[in-house]
Amino acid sequence: MLLPLHNNQLFQSSLSEVHWFLAEQWWQNIAPVVTIEATPQQAMDNIAQAMDERMGKLEGMMKRFSPKLNPETSAQEWLNKPGAPKAERPDQTGGTMAYDELINTSIPRVCLQLILVTLPKRVA
Repeated sequence: MLLPLHNNQLFQSSLSEVHWFLAEQWWQNIAPVVTIEATPQQAMDNIAQAMDERMGKLEGMMKRFSPKLNPETSAQEWLNKPGAPKAERPDQTGGTMAYDELINTSIPRVCLQLILVTLPKRVA
């Protein structure tokens, strides 16, 4: 589909081109994760940056439905907003506990209480 621009150029837009761009960005950035050259977070940041650059080039070029990018902000600013997702938790190391030690903790009692609460009540 051809869309006229404000400067009388023609902008060719098609769903297949969008898919091609997304696929290209995906594989360019996911391949290094698979080969352990980058982290998943780095890959997602790179994809987001590429999308911002692409949308930034389109910003103001189209008369109607031109993308409008928000200014870049820190992750902390987004995390401080109401309803935001929780901040990333630090990695925790798991561990094992001896059975005798486990029995002396409150864990079995709590588990039993959860089981009893979820069981259907018997009618006498």
